Amino acid sequence: MPSARLQADACGAGHRPRGQLGAAGHRRPSDAAAAELLTARICNVYKKSDSTISPDMEERASHILKRCQGLPLAISTIGCFHANRPKTSTEWRNLHEHLGAELEFGLHHIPEVIVSSYDGLPYDLKSIFLYFSIFPENHDIRRTRLLRRWMAEGLITKNRDMPVEKVAERSYKELINRSMIQPLKAKADRCHVHNILRQIILFKSIEENQLFLVEKQSNEVPQSKTRHLVVSRWENKDEKLRNINPSYIRSLTIFGECPLSIISPKMRLLRVLDLEDTDNLKNDDLKHIGELRHLRYLSLRGTSISKLPSSLQNLRYLETLDVQDTQVMQLPSHVAKLEKLCYLLAGSNFSKDLLQKMKSGEENHKFGLMPCLGCKSCEGLFGLELTKAAWQSSQASNFGCLGLRSLPGQQAACQDSIQTDPERSKVFNMCVRAPEGIEKLMNLHTLGVVNFGYGNGVAGRLKKLTNLTNLRRLGVEGLTEKEGKDLCQSISGLRRLERFEVRSDSLTFLTQMDEDESAGPRVGPPKILRYLVSLRLCGNLSSMPKWIGSLNDLAKLKLLRTKLKQGDIEGLQNLRNLTLLGLWENSYIGDSLLFCADTFPKLKFLDIDGLDEIKTVEIRKGAMPELKKLSVMKCPSLQDSESGLSGVPDLLNLNEVVLKQCGNKEMLTKILQGQISDHIKRPKLLVGKSIGRPTSGTVTAEQR
Repeated sequence: MPSARLQADACGAGHRPRGQLGAAGHRRPSDAAAAELLTARICNVYKKSDSTISPDMEERASHILKRCQGLPLAISTIGCFHANRPKTSTEWRNLHEHLGAELEFGLHHIPEVIVSSYDGLPYDLKSIFLYFSIFPENHDIRRTRLLRRWMAEGLITKNRDMPVEKVAERSYKELINRSMIQPLKAKADRCHVHNILRQIILFKSIEENQLFLVEKQSNEVPQSKTRHLVVSRWENKDEKLRNINPSYIRSLTIFGECPLSIISPKMRLLRVLDLEDTDNLKNDDLKHIGELRHLRYLSLRGTSISKLPSSLQNLRYLETLDVQDTQVMQLPSHVAKLEKLCYLLAGSNFSKDLLQKMKSGEENHKFGLMPCLGCKSCEGLFGLELTKAAWQSSQASNFGCLGLRSLPGQQAACQDSIQTDPERSKVFNMCVRAPEGIEKLMNLHTLGVVNFGYGNGVAGRLKKLTNLTNLRRLGVEGLTEKEGKDLCQSISGLRRLERFEVRSDSLTFLTQMDEDESAGPRVGPPKILRYLVSLRLCGNLSSMPKWIGSLNDLAKLKLLRTKLKQGDIEGLQNLRNLTLLGLWENSYIGDSLLFCADTFPKLKFLDIDGLDEIKTVEIRKGAMPELKKLSVMKCPSLQDSESGLSGVPDLLNLNEVVLKQCGNKEMLTKILQGQISDHIKRPKLLVGKSIGRPTSGTVTAEQR
């Protein structure tokens, strides 16, 4: 039987203050209570004995509940809407299949809580909330993508006393506080809109002629003055596009296949061009990009683009240029002419598989499949100008350069370079070289990940980084020891730096920041880095710099290939605001990992992944009192016993335990099942490929 509070939330939510959904939007009842609430609302009664459904309708009810994702507000909404419909299996099937259309047609049936929640929003929040209708159903929306698009569209009101991105972040948090959007537990930097709410704002956006969706099953006729065009699941919808006047389009977003020649110079007012993860996007599709003079946001992230057109320099209002996880290996020098550029993102994203990407890049280079700019042997053999020309050639495709690939002796020269020049192998990986004149972009807030190392005057630009006084996020890679020391000196002027990422074969140069040139050993972190909230390191540290253990504002720490020891982990244990610790491939080289009592007071996420030699992970009582998720993956040496992973019963706030790709650990799995069954919060246990919430035992992939 649902609790009285849950019923009140669902049935009397119309009395809630306007513009706020309240806690009911997030409280998830049990499956039984959810089914009971749905049938109660449909039957217009609130007693279990009076609200029943026939057996043949139970399966349909489960599908509807799945669509509602267990949220009481959504369950109540659907129940109220369906209360006056025939209570048959066929009717419920139609409801599930045509839920979006039903909501549009019967909008007046929606409980007052949802409509009033939207109508009661402040004016500035209304416009940015409607913006969520652009993204597909169940799409996980990255926070930074959303905020930068808002700013590019001019939807964020400037505050005299606050930077515009801070205002955007505050608006984002306000929508979360009002339960209008839902942050993802697994990925704190992403969110989504509940399907019911999305259908409502989608209807309002289309009704107000703000949005048109080109979808597989879409039969609507577009209005000529559509402001936001979204293409999803493209299937030759040319006729529909011909009805749209491109001169009114302010944003173009594509999900899935990229239609041919959809980017038109007639889109004169276009501010946002979002092609993230678009399939089959070609370099030639960007030939008109320089004619979109009002463009402020350009995202090519996750596409197969390998070269940026020279006409990019015409985009004088461009604020965001995102070419992360593309095949772009060289940022052209004319990028330095984009004076309003605030966010420049390139290279590969810092992820668990980063080392695999780097290894793949090195192998491709050995076999002549990579451009060789910066390779001493190639530049000596072919000449610097020829090497540069081949790099920039429009014939270059994928990660290979056709011009260099065909030259005799290139493969041997590349291999010889890597084998005989150790310094060369240290700095080579999947990197994007910093463009000439990068220090002129005074408005940059985000720069990374780019290679400032190795020759051709690039390293000299490290010393000019101090000009970028507005920089809040910096990512560099491919540094030698000397260049690393130059980096440490250059960032002394970056007083607003909050996020720092360094990738190099060796990171030992970071330990020099433990020394104060005027007073010997430093007490606490360097002044310039004491406000860091995020630190990502990839490379051999051997020992953790002492100043890192004094970063009291640090919230996220992710490590790859750092080769740390137990004492280094203990040096981090008193970071009072650390919420996420990622110990990924080769970041730790011991066979046992110990977290002592009364340490890591604010840690919420512990992610251990790819530690091949680790045998035991011990979390003593009192450690990590706020831990919510414990993940151990790809640790094949982990002991199949209680000592393999110990301390779970003492983690009183735990919501989820992950044990995957660690080999056959039957005994450890059974032990964890028992511990979790007795746990006060009964967290999820993920083993293999399945997710199970234990009752008498956890369901694994092998048991299904």
